[in-house]
Amino acid sequence: MSNLRNFSAINLEIADIRICLETKTGARFNIRDNYRPFITDKTAELNLALYLRGLPKIDLGKNIFHTHTSDIYSNDGRYIFFYKEYRRLPYLAVITDRSFEDLNLYYRKSFRSDKGVLPLDYPFDEMLWINLLARRAGLLAHACGVKRDNKGYLFMGISGAGKSTIAKLFSDNKKYSILSDDRIAVRKI
Repeated sequence: MSNLRNFSAINLEIADIRICLETKTGARFNIRDNYRPFITDKTAELNLALYLRGLPKIDLGKNIFHTHTSDIYSNDGRYIFFYKEYRRLPYLAVITDRSFEDLNLYYRKSFRSDKGVLPLDYPFDEMLWINLLARRAGLLAHACGVKRDNKGYLFMGISGAGKSTIAKLFSDNKKYSILSDDRIAVRKI
């Protein structure tokens, strides 16, 4: 399990947004090392409760979004997100209300990847940060981010456009700091 860290609870601060991720079943979860610089002791404004004992039995309501890997339902002021492996049974259900401040994550009992449970991994992390940033005058960009002299530069592009190559080119120059080679949070301050 190289470059993974094992937790039962953790607080993170990213783009001035503080979240707490905590298991409610006594189990542990992993996060990747790229989240390590964002670990904080500050009080969280958003709580993610992680349940590793199976998906809940709930009335889903109306399906408002569908792909081969995810579904979103709306029911009586709640949103239910289902994530599934391509055309298979869901492995993750996320339930939240319209405020998006308390999220409950439920993993299928039998779901365990070779890296354990990674609640802050794609595609859930992307949905989480897109929603949180949009509510706070921000966005999540598919871009390489570079910093020099307290100024940030974004190089946006689709997969394969060269974002990682740009990051590698700048990494040889000590005047630049690479912020990310894939996704970067941008907020109005």
